[in-house]
Amino acid sequence: MTPRPPTPPQPSFEMNQIARTIEMMANAIQQQNMAMAQNHQATMHHWENARFVAKTSHVSLSQEHMGLPPKFSGNATPDQADQWIRELEKIFRATSCLEDKKLVFAIYLLSGEVEFLWMGAQQMMEARAEVLDWKCFRVKFLEKYFPDSARFAKEAEFLRLEQREMSVNAYAARFEYLAKFYTQATSEAWRCRKF
Repeated sequence: MTPRPPTPPQPSFEMNQIARTIEMMANAIQQQNMAMAQNHQATMHHWENARFVAKTSHVSLSQEHMGLPPKFSGNATPDQADQWIRELEKIFRATSCLEDKKLVFAIYLLSGEVEFLWMGAQQMMEARAEVLDWKCFRVKFLEKYFPDSARFAKEAEFLRLEQREMSVNAYAARFEYLAKFYTQATSEAWRCRKF
């Protein structure tokens, strides 16, 4: 009689629960990836339609201006973050982007650490039943990448702004850019005197 090989130990109840939990997590990740792929397809379809509309409706935007802005990875100065948001908003206006597509498009352009930070923030906001839309994204984005301290610095720069060696055009452009950060109500006469 040959000895029987030992029977493998039976998985414990806890091991079975861990295995089921891992399987459920894998399924949830797979569903999330499928949803993200569908959102990506819908966004790309929307932008292809927007490009087609712009080309066929005699909108005089060059292909460069209808192209996608660069991905945002978080390695940016406050000015660059503000510029990125303003570029998105220009595209939204030029393409008559629907409100529900703006957030999808912005999220598509996030990369690296910023993408994961937004996913975490999004989950917390969904758990608190907060509204998730472009306006909410814009506020959260600017809080993180263009904080009040940067905004206050721009306001102070506006108040100290002098032409000095700048050309009139360069000064006017800087004046207009910084004026949007000034928080006090102003009149046209005040702006003219300040300029």
